[in-house]
Amino acid sequence: MFKKLFPLFFLSILIYACSSNEGEDDPIIIADDFDRGQMLTNLVDNIIIPSYEGFANEMSSMNNAGLAFTNNPTPSSLQEFRSSWLSAYKKWQYVEMFNIGKAEELQYTYYMNVYPLTVEDVQNNIDNGGYDLNSVNNQDAQGFPALDYLLHGLTDNDTELVNIFTSGPNAEGYKNYVNAILNQMNSLTNQVLNDWKGSFKNTL
Repeated sequence: MFKKLFPLFFLSILIYACSSNEGEDDPIIIADDFDRGQMLTNLVDNIIIPSYEGFANEMSSMNNAGLAFTNNPTPSSLQEFRSSWLSAYKKWQYVEMFNIGKAEELQYTYYMNVYPLTVEDVQNNIDNGGYDLNSVNNQDAQGFPALDYLLHGLTDNDTELVNIFTSGPNAEGYKNYVNAILNQMNSLTNQVLNDWKGSFKNTL
C-alpha cells in the first residue's frame, strides 16, 4: 500500500516546494531605462517628416500637371495629370496614418481622401459655383476621390472627356473646380508639413 501511495506523496511535496515563495515580501523591480524620447525623435525625423516631404513633392507635381491640363486640356496633358495623380495617391498611403497634431486639428484626412465620393455634390458644386471646400459638407466632394471622378469617371472616352473641359457647356466650371481641389489639397498638406517641421514634434 505504501509503495502505491509513495509516488503521490512525493508529487505533493514537489508541487509544494515549487509553489512556495520565500521572497514573497520582496517585490521584483525591473529597471526601465528605455529612451522613449529618442525613439519618438527618430520616428519624426527619419520617418514622418521625410514621408510628408515626399508627399508634398508629389502634390506639387500633381498641382503643376493639373494646371497644365486646365490651361490646355489635351489628351496628352490629361495623361500627364492622371499619371501624377496616381503617383501622389500612392505617396498618400505613407502619411495618412499620421493623423495627429495639425492633421487631426484640420481634419486633414477627411478633406483629402473621404470615400465613397458623393458625385451629386461634385456636380452641384460645378454646376452652381459658389462652393466652400472648407465646409465639412463638402468633405465628400473633394480630394483624391473627386479628382479620380473628374479624370476617369466623366466618360470612358478620353476625347469626350477633354471636350468637357474645352467645348462643354460648363468647361470653365470643371476647370475651376479641379484647380480649387488642387489648391485645397496643397494648402492643407503644406500646413501639416510645416507643423511637423516646426514645434509640434517637441510636444510628443
